[in-house]
Amino acid sequence: MDMSNNDIQSRVTDYFLSCNLLIKKYGFNSFFEGEKGAKKKCKLLVNSLPEKLKEKVKNEIDYRSPEAQTSVLKLSKLINQQALEQAIEDRALKRCNGANRKATAREQRGAQVKKRHSDGRNYQYEKRPRKDDTRKVEKPAEKKDKQGTKGAPQDGCFHCGGPHYLSGCPTATKEDLSGRLRGGTANLRRLAECLPTQARSLVLEDTYSVGFCADSGADRSGMSRTIWEKFVKVCPEVKAVQLKEPPDCRGADGKSIKVEWIVNLHLRLRTAAGSVRIAKPVECLIIPGDADEFLLGNDVLTMLGIDVQRQLEFLVAGTVKNELDDEFDD
Repeated sequence: MDMSNNDIQSRVTDYFLSCNLLIKKYGFNSFFEGEKGAKKKCKLLVNSLPEKLKEKVKNEIDYRSPEAQTSVLKLSKLINQQALEQAIEDRALKRCNGANRKATAREQRGAQVKKRHSDGRNYQYEKRPRKDDTRKVEKPAEKKDKQGTKGAPQDGCFHCGGPHYLSGCPTATKEDLSGRLRGGTANLRRLAECLPTQARSLVLEDTYSVGFCADSGADRSGMSRTIWEKFVKVCPEVKAVQLKEPPDCRGADGKSIKVEWIVNLHLRLRTAAGSVRIAKPVECLIIPGDADEFLLGNDVLTMLGIDVQRQLEFLVAGTVKNELDDEFDD
């Protein structure tokens, strides 16, 4: 567990995610399936905690929360609670130790002053004369201005090396221009492939991480059957509910999709700007298919305070106002 992370909930979530990644990396998924597997996984998670936190969690399991021995979800909530209590205790202890050190230092200074007066010692403190700063600051050599036409590229034309741009080169033909432009586009494409993409993921029940796609055109949020099956292996205590009357769902291509199962989940968004947890459980559709991204619909975006239609209205209204102002100015 990364104890340097000040966000307790994020610290515990990362701890469970790293455990799942290690299990998946070394192919131990079959050892932690079913009730016995969940119990083994809970035991492994508890034994891998830091010493102080491990003692607190074991005491809670032995005397108050025995159900956390077989439920990964309940164990994560218990560890989160105990880690928060431990952080509060550590802060209070640091403040107490700091106050004690200050009091001890004051007592020592007072004892030294009394001893000096009793010995009749007179201490005179003389200020040391400041040494003149004799360091010489050398001025950087002035850069010589490069000869060239104002507004011309520093390295010159790509074709002939003259003091002008490629588009204004008098000796370049159309074939030279098109070849240079095609080459530059190819370089940009290769550069774009090497640049890293912004990491964004969605954590389900603080135990399973999956990529997501935000779509304001979707009324409901959901995930594919493939994602659901992978998630259930990690968190088997979460149960889906079968619908008696399946809703009329349509995909982006307009085709009808039959959705028969839903599940309520706690969601946590992780982006490059930070992470945010949705307080209320979200009703998620289990959509037939093998898509590898969670569909974040308009229901979740509204919970986060993101109203795309309203923002578009403001944008259009601002554009129309600017156009009217320009007409009156003319």
